[in-house]
This record gives sequence, C-alpha cells and structure tokens, in this order.
Amino acid sequence: MIYKAFCDGLERGGSVLEWCGKETLSLALELTLLTTGFFLRSRYVFMMQNASKTEGLPAVETRSHSDLEPGFVVVVWNDPVNLMSYVTHVFMRLFGWPKSKADIHMLEVHHQGKSVLVQTGREKAELYVGQLQNYGLTATMESVGE
Repeated sequence: MIYKAFCDGLERGGSVLEWCGKETLSLALELTLLTTGFFLRSRYVFMMQNASKTEGLPAVETRSHSDLEPGFVVVVWNDPVNLMSYVTHVFMRLFGWPKSKADIHMLEVHHQGKSVLVQTGREKAELYVGQLQNYGLTATMESVGE
C-alpha cells in the first residue's frame, strides 16, 4: 500500500507527506532515498556508457582524493614514564598489530627516541595522535608535504 502510494506520488508530483500521510512518513522517506540512489546510479551508468561520445571536448585533469591531500605521519616519542611492555600493548591494541611488529616499533622508540607508526590522511592522523595521547604516550603528526 505504501509502495503504491509512493509510486503514484512519483507520477503526479507533490511531497512525500502528501503521498503517504504522517503515519508512514519514515518508510516513504526510505523509499525516496532508495529511488534517488537508484536514479543517481542509473545516471552514472548512462554517463559511463556514453563517455566515448565526448570527442572534441577538452580533456579534464582528474586526481584522486589522496593526491590532493598531502600525507601525514604519526610519530611517537620516547619518554621516561611508560614501560616498554605498556607501549607494545598500546600499539597492539590501537593499530591491531601483532606483538612482533609492535615490539619493533617500541624498540625503535626506545633506542632512537622516536618511531614513525603510520602514514595516512590528516583526519586519521589526528585521530591516532589523540588516541596515543589518551594512552599517555607522547605523539605528534608531521606533514609529508611537498
């Protein structure tokens, strides 16, 4: 019944509320989102099928999102407070690393004073730095810029 009201509403126009009434508004909105998504996917497929018909148009340079955003590294620094076993535990828990990889980074921090843990985008790097600091470790992020 809701689907029929929804389809009839699509044909004649108007608002979702007019099509289905207040009591079924959430379901009608879900159907609207599904239909809109289907329309956008269909339009994308149509555009891709007709992409070869763009002869004579100027070429547009495209770059991926990762090309546009410079990378950032998360660096953890040595401190005299935290035990080596605790640092290993934090790396295993936070990054999901096996003990062997966490030990390598912990020993790098211990002997060299710092270790680069990951290279990622800005938001994820900020998240990792905050999480490491919440565990009591000294961590920063640095740009791997041009």
